[in-house]
Amino acid sequence: MPTNMPHDTLFRQMMRFSSFQQAFAQRHVPKQIQHVVDLKQLQQVPAHFCQAHKSVIPDCVLSAPFKQGPGRFYLLTEQETNPRPAVIVRLMLAKLRIIEFDLCHAQGESVPPLVWSLLLCTGPNRYKGRLDLFEGLHASVKPLVKESLVALPQVYHVKDTADVTHSCVPELDATELLMKHIRDPHFERVLQRFEPLLGAVMAKRHGPVMLNALLNYVIAHGKIGDTYDKIEEKGVLRGKLEEIYMTIAQALQRKGEQLGLQKGEQLGLQKGERLGLQKGREEGKILGFEEGRLQIAQNMLRAGIEPKTVATTTGLSLKRITALSKAK
Repeated sequence: MPTNMPHDTLFRQMMRFSSFQQAFAQRHVPKQIQHVVDLKQLQQVPAHFCQAHKSVIPDCVLSAPFKQGPGRFYLLTEQETNPRPAVIVRLMLAKLRIIEFDLCHAQGESVPPLVWSLLLCTGPNRYKGRLDLFEGLHASVKPLVKESLVALPQVYHVKDTADVTHSCVPELDATELLMKHIRDPHFERVLQRFEPLLGAVMAKRHGPVMLNALLNYVIAHGKIGDTYDKIEEKGVLRGKLEEIYMTIAQALQRKGEQLGLQKGEQLGLQKGERLGLQKGREEGKILGFEEGRLQIAQNMLRAGIEPKTVATTTGLSLKRITALSKAK
């Protein structure tokens, strides 16, 4: 054996031997755990598990069943010559990943496993980080933070909530209303209830962007057949998609110009007002508002709206709209 073999290489090689695994577990696993775990069946987890989770899985993972009843025990070992403070977080992440893996792939009854982690320091330096990550918390929040790690999750069913058409938080209520009814075969009726929320969403700070996202959701997932045809036929959403998209496009354009002017004023202090305003408008376009108008144009073209109308609504050139039309 080479004298310069790294510690982790030696450790992994020795962990291949069942006798070494047994001796290692008997030395480092607490006695109360050994009483309930069948260490005679201790073995390394399958290679595919470590490969799939290599970003957070430690150097060695051993597993054994409980002596009585369903469930498994896992021993996680991270070997470090110069232990880093963040290694404890790595072990915590690995523990959560293994619990997830075990619950998803358990054969028979699915029960949470018992996971024990160990940091094996093999170099001259001692571990100087915190073992208790909660130590620095104030006494008023420390128990809440610790409890949150094992607290049962709350369950909220959108389908159990009442439909809201007038709201102080229209972006949230509109989103939940659409999520609740997106698979409704009579979805066009849902859109009639959704319509009163449109104006309230538009009035929000990022209203145009949010409304565009909501409409994209309707287009992609709403069960209304030819989405736009039915909307237009039944007069839903004010009966005019052009009007809605024009409002969104104009708002995005105004926002872009406003941001451009703000950036322009900042640049103007250094390079002259005219050059500053020009650069600012360019920067306003770069920061995503142009993308918003392109998305709107693509949606309108999918609706069968004439390219000239799309160009007028969005402010994009007819040449660009035509190119989008051919590419859709």
